[in-house]
Amino acid sequence: MVRVFHRIVADVKSFSNLSVSRKEKLILLRRKFLKNSLTLGFDYRNELEALLILNGKLQSCFPELLVGVDLQAVEIIKWLERGKI
Repeated sequence: MVRVFHRIVADVKSFSNLSVSRKEKLILLRRKFLKNSLTLGFDYRNELEALLILNGKLQSCFPELLVGVDLQAVEIIKWLERGKI
């Protein structure tokens, strides 16, 4: 799920730039991510940036994933926290 969120933010810079239908499709993924984070005890607020860096390094064919990782993490966290579990 993080790979999907990361790719979207790297491409469009903000979830607010997505179409309504695309946002609706992502709501289920957001809920699953929040549930899984709670279940696993994953503190995404403090660990997401490191995870995005790892994702970017593993997908070297997409160099844009590593550009502005700190801002990408902030955008993803803001979007996640708008959701409900």
